[in-house]
Amino acid sequence: MKPVNKMKNLFLTILSICFFVSSCAQENEIMKEDYKIISKIIDEFTYPLAPPPLIGSADTIIPKAKLDSLLRIKMVVAIDPAMESSINKKGSDDMAKTFESIIDTSLPSKIIKNIDEILSEKEHLVKLADTVDFKESYDFEQFDVLYNFSRIWYNKDETRAVFEVGISRSKLYGSSIIICLEKIDGEWSIIKSIPTTTW
Repeated sequence: MKPVNKMKNLFLTILSICFFVSSCAQENEIMKEDYKIISKIIDEFTYPLAPPPLIGSADTIIPKAKLDSLLRIKMVVAIDPAMESSINKKGSDDMAKTFESIIDTSLPSKIIKNIDEILSEKEHLVKLADTVDFKESYDFEQFDVLYNFSRIWYNKDETRAVFEVGISRSKLYGSSIIICLEKIDGEWSIIKSIPTTTW
């Protein structure tokens, strides 16, 4: 075999390996749409708890002025960096087939590394959760709300998405839901949310 052909074969082999490694890595990377969806969910579900009614009062309705002031509070939001490729099967029974068919738990989990891409329009302070801190404390001292997102699955043309998210205010108070979204006029809209677990 001529040296030129050997070099050409070696070059093609290296190019093929690089392409293969690159395409595999992309399945594991956080996509631009992932960041948009995470940002939307944080703004939709992050709010302070309402104060309890006065002692002896049967009135549980929060006056609009107080509610508006509560919703303007900027909170510290932590996100668990691991986006596991799993979903609570109990909740998926209530999901439309168009969304259920998107889920592929054989895809690898993802890790959120760049928190700067998560933009809260309500100006909540978003940071990555320190997983060591979880083990050392029974309550959340460094943040107000913790989010734990599963991997976000998309249909082929990226117009539908589905995932599960856990939202915790402490280790003993939280819930998880499956969220089905559809892209309408270029924006993600929540089509259905299915409660799965509370703690």
